[in-house]
Amino acid sequence: MTEIDFYEKGYFVTTLPEEIQSKLWRLAYTTEWVEKEHATHLQYPTEYIRVPKWHPEIVTGKAQPHNQNHYYGSKDIDQHPTELVEVANDIINLKIFDVIKNYRNPSLKYLTMWNGSGELPWHSDIHDSTDMIVLTYLTEEQTWDESWGGTIELRKQLNEEQLYYNKLHPMTGVMIVLNNNNPLMQHQVTAMLNKEINRYTFNFCYLWN
Repeated sequence: MTEIDFYEKGYFVTTLPEEIQSKLWRLAYTTEWVEKEHATHLQYPTEYIRVPKWHPEIVTGKAQPHNQNHYYGSKDIDQHPTELVEVANDIINLKIFDVIKNYRNPSLKYLTMWNGSGELPWHSDIHDSTDMIVLTYLTEEQTWDESWGGTIELRKQLNEEQLYYNKLHPMTGVMIVLNNNNPLMQHQVTAMLNKEINRYTFNFCYLWN
């Protein structure tokens, strides 16, 4: 990752090291997944299909308050598995983030994981007050069929001019780093249409110190 990737383009795509992928696979396979009974309210209501049974929103049985931006309890790091927090720290210690550390010292603000995806239109997460978002994916599939949905598109757009664009399938090990300080950096997600396919997403959000 270079300064151009993060500060100018607004995103960077790479492959997560296999040792960290292995830790995430262990989490995926030791997690008890449950279907949600209601939509989670981000900027838009969305269905994530399956979430961990330990997730605070499931444990409390409370629907997501409309005045919050993410899963109920996602920002309570202590309510998440220590293994997931360890992965968040492993990720930020990767050499690619030296570009960021030349200027600021990132620390974990919140994290979560889910299986599947709901539809989200083009949006920026800048309202979250986090500086950097890292998304990474796992799936058992060797190739991705467009008819399944579950893709993510990235763009940096000024007025009607699209400066940068990328469309990605959620293949195992794909890691996306988003500059969340840039309101021009947007992404959208298509709904997962084939519920028989696992599309594990791990979301790590960092704050500059």
